[in-house]
Amino acid sequence: MLTRRNTMKLLASTLVAAPVLGATTSAFAQAKPGDGKQIKIARASWDTFWFGTYILQKGFQELGYTVPEPTTYTVPTLFQVIEQGDADLTCDVIVPLAIVPESLKLIGPFMNPGSINGYLIDRKTAEEHNIKYISDLKKPEIAKIFSEGGDKAKMVGPNPGWGSEKFVINQLKETGLDQSIELVQGEYTILSADAISRFKAGKPILAYGWYPNELTVTLRPGQDLVWLAFEEGQADAAYALPNLVGCSADGPVCNTGNPSTQYFVAANPKWVEENPAAAKFLEAWSMDLEDRVKQNDLMRAGEKRDSDLKRHAEQWIAAHRSDFDKWIAASLG
Repeated sequence: MLTRRNTMKLLASTLVAAPVLGATTSAFAQAKPGDGKQIKIARASWDTFWFGTYILQKGFQELGYTVPEPTTYTVPTLFQVIEQGDADLTCDVIVPLAIVPESLKLIGPFMNPGSINGYLIDRKTAEEHNIKYISDLKKPEIAKIFSEGGDKAKMVGPNPGWGSEKFVINQLKETGLDQSIELVQGEYTILSADAISRFKAGKPILAYGWYPNELTVTLRPGQDLVWLAFEEGQADAAYALPNLVGCSADGPVCNTGNPSTQYFVAANPKWVEENPAAAKFLEAWSMDLEDRVKQNDLMRAGEKRDSDLKRHAEQWIAAHRSDFDKWIAASLG
């Protein structure tokens, strides 16, 4: 039987022990690799994978990091700010088309295969004039269809400074297509919107593009657009895909003349060294190209605000929670 004296002694010992136990439990719960640290994410000026930055933001937050809202930059400023340490990393880096400074570290790929790149025209014009190959544009009568009143075909091209810009310019020159095609450059998003408007007005369009982006999600290859093929020997770095949807040429494969791509994260190497848990998360993270396509469809339907993109990221994580938990666990191992 407990005496009053024994009861008081037991209560006193419990009160002494409880704070110690509570402090230990609290410290264990809060012990995360990102505690007291911040991660600055940079993103490219095109918005078709901004929801990917929010996926990373959520992952880093679960590791304890403070992650401010991503900052938007144009290329090549995007890589410069990471080199300088004003940002830590960026995703949506298309390899080998992106010109990534050797001083940065590539992590991934997190998406493989990546986007399909090439040259597109509207399907109606392709069928009306039997246009199948990019070399068909060397014919003056074909080039004139896309010339908007001139002699050379006008083609929407990559932004100045993009890695794909150099590739496209060199390819047109090497194949002699620069004599019949004029590259129209500026802000690609604006030029794409103009091409979409021209298509809706029933006018021919010619554009360098990739799938998925706003152009190829709004106007689908195989439905509204076709990929112009390169004939054998026309392109060394060819992306030949079996039964590529929307390919203009006949045959078992489609040669778009562009290299196969993968998506990577580009990070400041000092940051990688100082944040091994976050780096492990990036190494483990993966996504299918069609996940990006589905999200771009939502944007095309009008869900383009940052609040929409954050919700898309949360929904993607929820749908892949089992894998996401494994990536978090791998980061802590």
